[in-house]
Amino acid sequence: MRKGVGDYYILSQEGEPVFIDLGYEEGLGQILALAVYTSEDGGQQREDLQRYNNTEIMPISAQELLALIPSGSCSSVFLDGRKPARSVLAGMLKTELSLPIKDPRWDRLDD
Repeated sequence: MRKGVGDYYILSQEGEPVFIDLGYEEGLGQILALAVYTSEDGGQQREDLQRYNNTEIMPISAQELLALIPSGSCSSVFLDGRKPARSVLAGMLKTELSLPIKDPRWDRLDD
């Protein structure tokens, strides 16, 4: 069963996604994270709303979330307070949306 708008939620401000500043790391630059939730209300959401001023919870579809993750805007994702790899979350969303996941291919290193 496919999910639709409202099945995921993110921190937002004035209808735009909020990226959490995790600081600066030499060689990587500014590290930003996206807070994603699987329900509209819960303990993690309430904590984050208190921690980050002027934010609210905004519904987002799996398609919109998938488009937002590899945008380069965020380097990390928190899903319900846990930190899966972006690629894991992207794979989960692609599976949910019945989109193909590219399989790794072997490259020969010798001539």
